[in-house]
Amino acid sequence: MPIPPTWLPEALKIGIDLLEIGVATFVGAFLAFRYETRHRSKLEEAEQISSGQRALFALVSQINALENLNTQHLAPLRDDAGRDLKLLPIGIGHQVPACDVGSLMFLLQADAQLVASLLNGQQTVDALFHTIAERNRYHLEFQDRIASFERAGGQLPSELTTEMLEKITGKNIVRTLMHLTAIVFDGYEHAGEKTNANFAALREALKRRFPRAKFLKFELIESRNEQRQTMISAGQPSSARAE
Repeated sequence: MPIPPTWLPEALKIGIDLLEIGVATFVGAFLAFRYETRHRSKLEEAEQISSGQRALFALVSQINALENLNTQHLAPLRDDAGRDLKLLPIGIGHQVPACDVGSLMFLLQADAQLVASLLNGQQTVDALFHTIAERNRYHLEFQDRIASFERAGGQLPSELTTEMLEKITGKNIVRTLMHLTAIVFDGYEHAGEKTNANFAALREALKRRFPRAKFLKFELIESRNEQRQTMISAGQPSSARAE
């Protein structure tokens, strides 16, 4: 049945209206999707920046803890032949923050080697402080056995030899102390090198990925007596500043 000519303008208007509604709905949905995508992307980027900042802060805390360990305990005995027994138990006043490598997996595709280095560095720091705790335990046992020997009426000569100490406290105690002491000194060197290198590499990678974001900047300086110290920049609670 043919459409009466008088209906054509009205039908055309209805068609145009329907088309406009369809286009508007599509455009609205597209804009909403685009907004949601951008919003989600910004949130994801913000979380990644936050993860990077937390990792940098953890590395700075580790560097400071290592420097305190060196300054207060290791440096004075580094060249001392009797350091195996003279190095007293080392107290760690606070738990050193760990670098959460799992939160940095967004760097894996672009720089897998960096992620691997960060993981290796954290394991090195963990191993060092675990060794310190283990050595503390042996040194306390060593002290207890010396005290027991003296309480029993024994007298320590002015010059003690390793053989004498082994007879008084036991070969296992003395030799384990010597072994663990060597690991502590070597472990400090390895942990310091890796942590400093990882901080620099991570900060550079984050700056490349997020050029508009600000990240901690850390500086290590040499003091006049060649003892390593950290520079504290104004406005930051640690040896770092945001840049």
